[in-house]
Formats: sequence, C-alpha cells, structure tokens
Amino acid sequence: MALINCPECGREISDQAKNCVHCGYPIFLINGKIVNPDYVLTAKGKSHDLTYIVEIIQSAVYMDEPKRRYLERKVYETGDISIYAARKIVDGIIKTGKVPKDVDPELGKLSKYVKPAVLRCPKCGSTAVTTGNRGFSVVSGFIGSGKTVNRCGICGFAWKPR
Repeated sequence: MALINCPECGREISDQAKNCVHCGYPIFLINGKIVNPDYVLTAKGKSHDLTYIVEIIQSAVYMDEPKRRYLERKVYETGDISIYAARKIVDGIIKTGKVPKDVDPELGKLSKYVKPAVLRCPKCGSTAVTTGNRGFSVVSGFIGSGKTVNRCGICGFAWKPR
C-alpha cells in the first residue's frame, strides 16, 4: 500500500481508496496511474484508460473521417468491445467530452439470432463486402490474377474466401 496525491485537492491518500477521504473525488488507478473517472471505459469487468482518445478529440479543430476511424480502431483495440460499440463510444466522446457509461460493449456482435450466411469483414465486422479477382501484381504480374478475393468496402481489408 502506498500514498498518492489526490488530483483534486492534492492531499495524500491511500492508493487502495475508491474516493478521496478529504474531498470525495473518485479515484481510478489503472496501471498505477490516476485517471479521470470520466475517461474510464469499463467493459467485462476491466477498466480501460481512454484519456488519450478524449484528449485527441478535445484538441481536434475538425474531425475528419480518417481521424474518426483511427480513434474508433484505438477504442476497439482494447479487446473487450465490438467495433460498433467503439463507434458509439467515440460518438459519445465527441458529443459530451467524456466516455459514455451506457454503451453495451457487446453491441453489434454476432449472436445466435443472426444468420451465419451474412458475409462480414473479419477485421471491422462490416457487411459491405465485395467479391472479385485479385488483379494484376507488380511482383507476380498476371500469375494468380484470376484468383477470387473478398474485399471490405469500409476498411479495404482483402482475404481469401473459404
């Protein structure tokens, strides 16, 4: 057990405390670092620090689509949520400036009620998938150019069909 300084009042408190005993400020420690509770995402019993994402959004003058996709991917890479939930979380941060607490981390994941015949991108889960020929390659030329590949229309990921 160690003593840390409260980020609100600056007085020393235990690192095991849930709230500051002096001012009542909620204390979240993630990897030994004090985190603002508004920037914490809790999914499947684990807490994730999204301070980096919130700071990027707050400092952005203009949020273009590539930057938004990058932030969604970073939130998704926490490993405990679906890409659809990551999109909702980024939308919530843009609107309110803090991580929404009411987003279901399982949002949009395949369930037993979804027909497995729907072709989805293995990287982002999108259904905007096209099938076509691999095409010409600088390295191999036309060798293998007639082979079929699936391509995601959202993230551009290509893979061999099974």
